[in-house]
Amino acid sequence: MRKKIMAGFKTHITYGAFTGISIATISYINDWTKNIQILIIVFLSSIIGSFLPDIDSDTGTPFKIIFGIMSIVGSSITFIYTFNNYPQNIEYVIISPILSYITIRYVLGFIFKKFTHHRGVYHSIPALFISFMISITIVNKFDYEILEQLLISIAVFAGFFSHLILDELYANTSFLGIPYKPNRAFGSSLEFISKSRFSTISAYLTLMLLIYINYNLLKDMYYLIM
Repeated sequence: MRKKIMAGFKTHITYGAFTGISIATISYINDWTKNIQILIIVFLSSIIGSFLPDIDSDTGTPFKIIFGIMSIVGSSITFIYTFNNYPQNIEYVIISPILSYITIRYVLGFIFKKFTHHRGVYHSIPALFISFMISITIVNKFDYEILEQLLISIAVFAGFFSHLILDELYANTSFLGIPYKPNRAFGSSLEFISKSRFSTISAYLTLMLLIYINYNLLKDMYYLIM
């Protein structure tokens, strides 16, 4: 039996970086944004998107990175909130961020591992659009122009999509590597449904909810680019 070869983590990061550079460069040339900070965020967003599908790899690097970042961000937000609202309670200010980190990194991480499996619903078309909608939801909380929010979200989308495409192909870790050939799992990353009916329904319900929440913003983005 011939061994199935999948694109490695370094390959996904490499192409994610290339995609990010491309989007940032096109944005700068077309004068969509000259803000260096935004261009850097676009670049990093594409890299993050490029390994998001592998978050369901329980022992993999993507899982550790994503939940590590989520834990740090969550504990930081908790610290800022408690410090601003309960500055007199030093114990609370110190303990709350620690509990927040532990909850996200280990409790939520455990639950996530328990109810997901690698190359499940996270390797699919609905997950691709969910990543885009979650990005819109997050960046909308910051004081960025609508076009800049759209560029960041597109970068996540493009990085995520590059991962799905690469998982359909034999891949080397170099841009100048061996010619691409379809692997035995061809098509498994570009499906609209997963093997789990519950996961599929949950994914589409999540997508519809995110669209509903961001309907006005999506409408503004549509009129901006049309």
